[in-house]
Amino acid sequence: MTNGRKHLVSAALTLGALTLAACAHGATSDTSGSELSAGFCLRHPTHPRCRDAGTSPSDTGTASADSGPSPTPAYPASFFTGPLGANNIVPTDPNGALLVMWSGVAGIAGGASGQRAFLQQRLNDIGRTPDGIGTQIDTYTVSGETSEAWIHGLGAIPIISWSPSGTIADVNNGLRDAEIAAVADRFKASRFRIVIRMYHEFNGDWFPWSATLANAADWVRAWRRVVTLFHDRGATNVGFGWSNGEGQDRAVRDACYPGDAYVDWVMPDSYNTCISGACWATPFHSGFAELREMFDYTTLGSALVSTYSAYGGRKPFVIGETASKYDATDVNRKGNWYRNIDVARSAMPWLMGIEVFDQDVRLFEPTNNFRVDQTDEGAASPESYQGFKDFVAIPRWNVGAVGGPS
Repeated sequence: MTNGRKHLVSAALTLGALTLAACAHGATSDTSGSELSAGFCLRHPTHPRCRDAGTSPSDTGTASADSGPSPTPAYPASFFTGPLGANNIVPTDPNGALLVMWSGVAGIAGGASGQRAFLQQRLNDIGRTPDGIGTQIDTYTVSGETSEAWIHGLGAIPIISWSPSGTIADVNNGLRDAEIAAVADRFKASRFRIVIRMYHEFNGDWFPWSATLANAADWVRAWRRVVTLFHDRGATNVGFGWSNGEGQDRAVRDACYPGDAYVDWVMPDSYNTCISGACWATPFHSGFAELREMFDYTTLGSALVSTYSAYGGRKPFVIGETASKYDATDVNRKGNWYRNIDVARSAMPWLMGIEVFDQDVRLFEPTNNFRVDQTDEGAASPESYQGFKDFVAIPRWNVGAVGGPS
């Protein structure tokens, strides 16, 4: 995780329509160009945006949204058209979901060894190994053993946030080819599957790779160039997760979709950081928001098109980063937020997994402590931790990935 996180979102009324905006930036999201996925309209034909597109219950033969979520069908063929192809990572049971954890403390004593010890203790505490472990490329590299090798040795799939250095133009001009080739060769040598979460939160404005409508075509070209270089070097064990900032510019989000052949997972990020006050993490209200309100707001009635509704039936939808802050007025609220993730999964049949950002990053971002066992200030919160433990013990979140960590 790098500096510049801008996860707080505010609400603004623009021409009478509710739009999401980044609190820190005040830039409203644009819904032009956003489309609902075919899968969404098949499950929710009475939604106004589906009716406008000419979809009706008689067209689909499915019940209305009011009848509750439909059972998850067999995985769509489009789930297996990306870089990993038929080896894409999905739950063994379509009604289950994958757990990914990104755990650590920025600046921890002992460096990579300290990060390893922290994660190992977390896994001991919860009594299981998650399906995936999120990290940056060398967070856990110790004495020549790479992060990905260590994670695989734990029995998990490495989910690595990595992007080529330099600018999008540098990538397109071939100036980063040697760097990209080196990472491709490194991961190819592992043989087991790895997911790269590249150019994350690209539709915000706080990273060097941030996109706009003006440079969206160049951004897509850079993405495709990286994926193609990996493929050409034989790194076919590497998948790619496309990770937008949920609630940020939706027109940029959609303009920057690289295409089904270049994406394995769809991985939006959003955090429940708006505990009180005029700060919004969902279109519906300010303050504390449940996970479903943050990621599935279209189904719940918003005219804004969520990433889940646009892409959930197209690629495995695995939330890329999420966590909740602590509410000092209710010691159980953070723990219940984690328990309620499974409530969201019951209503979101395309939710294939979630990456919990279990990190204290106050060294770089003084107000951001997302550890699942602490308050924002770093005090122990047994109530929060128990809620998280209850969540990760739910059977639906323990079905495993097809093929395991291989």
